[in-house]
Amino acid sequence: MTTAILGMVEASASTPADTAPKPEETAPLVPDSAEEPLLELTAELVPEVFGFSLEIVFKDGIKYYKQKERSGELQVEYPVRLRFMALAKQVKNGPFKAEESNVGWFDLVGNDANNEWKKLGDLPQEQAMLEFVRLLDVVCPTFKPHINEKAALETSKAILERQQEANAAGSSLNGSGAAHYNHLINGNGENSEVLKKYEEQRRQIQEALNKATFHQFLAYAQQTHPGDAAKLKHH
Repeated sequence: MTTAILGMVEASASTPADTAPKPEETAPLVPDSAEEPLLELTAELVPEVFGFSLEIVFKDGIKYYKQKERSGELQVEYPVRLRFMALAKQVKNGPFKAEESNVGWFDLVGNDANNEWKKLGDLPQEQAMLEFVRLLDVVCPTFKPHINEKAALETSKAILERQQEANAAGSSLNGSGAAHYNHLINGNGENSEVLKKYEEQRRQIQEALNKATFHQFLAYAQQTHPGDAAKLKHH
């Protein structure tokens, strides 16, 4: 399943008992009228949504996140920042290893990030990348247009190169070749449905994150990304 938002840190772990939200504050934010199941982002769907493979989108996402954070354009809540750090460690190093932690006693942020890393348990690398990408897309709405633009430029370049090759051979794009590149540019009805569902899901998640406490947001995420209990235990 898509674990992008299920990875959000539970604020209840650090919230004093006298300030804990009331039951009505933690009610799931899912509209009762929702009839169709929301789209799960998988590695296979990433190219349809973002235009590149999961590995490329993740690597670009790491750079984009660091760039926007350094410039101050992206400011996220501390638990979300820790989640990004933990997911990046999981992708690079796998499950938590003390020898890979490399933080000092007085590095409070580093130690908090390591604690979050431990919570990921044996989360597979692919799932960690998916979660990083989905979370970045939610908290940084400019990321998807950025990566889509890069994909469009590469597609245009590929089309131009193919056309130049065809011209050099005294022919033009036709038949299956033309159909292939029309597909790259325009997609098809199925892709449109995928993108529509994905954007609707992202909009609902963003609204929940903007309006809700972390308790509410976690409850919403668990409803919109249902999964087996074992996958929820490491949170």
